[in-house]
Amino acid sequence: MTHALEADVSIFASPYTDAFCVQSARLIFDALPKVYDDPGDLGARTDMANAATLAGQAFANAFVGTNHALAHAVGARFGIAHGRANGVFLPHVLRYNAAMPSKFMPAPGYSAYIAPDKYAQLGRVVFGGRAPEESRRRLFQGVGDLLDRLHMPRSLKAVGIAEDEFLQALPELAMNAFQDLSNRTNPRMPLVIEITDLLKLGYYGTDDQAR
Repeated sequence: MTHALEADVSIFASPYTDAFCVQSARLIFDALPKVYDDPGDLGARTDMANAATLAGQAFANAFVGTNHALAHAVGARFGIAHGRANGVFLPHVLRYNAAMPSKFMPAPGYSAYIAPDKYAQLGRVVFGGRAPEESRRRLFQGVGDLLDRLHMPRSLKAVGIAEDEFLQALPELAMNAFQDLSNRTNPRMPLVIEITDLLKLGYYGTDDQAR
């Protein structure tokens, strides 16, 4: 899912990778809960295999973004499985990219900041909604609901990382994530302070606790 949603808003995205992203997300939202409930459901497992391949084709051409940069840094430091680390940060990075940026990287498909529109387009296909804001809200809600449905931890604190250990590592984590090459294709170019804020959101899980 993270591969699909990051490739969808990448500055290297194209109509071809967009098609892969939308179809991958559509399959995942439907099939993954079924596989979770019944690992023997061959139809749902086939849909997930196809979804993973479609998302792989998308990010092989459009690449990923800041969500992966955060997951790389945290996963390496604390030994968290890559998919789990991505899942922790995904809701926060979606909201971050949907907000107007302090800095973004112009590219052939990004002469204007279109990430919020791209999320709305994908959300409309998968979840409906008339206004872009509603389609985007439904997509973000769908991601959160899916994480909860799969009983995924919604914060690094819930994963079991001690607060003092996280805070001690925070400056190094922020620099490692900031320097990660995945940021280069994220639509919004993160400042170090923004990376730090996203790491705190990932640890505490809410804006109030991250302050």
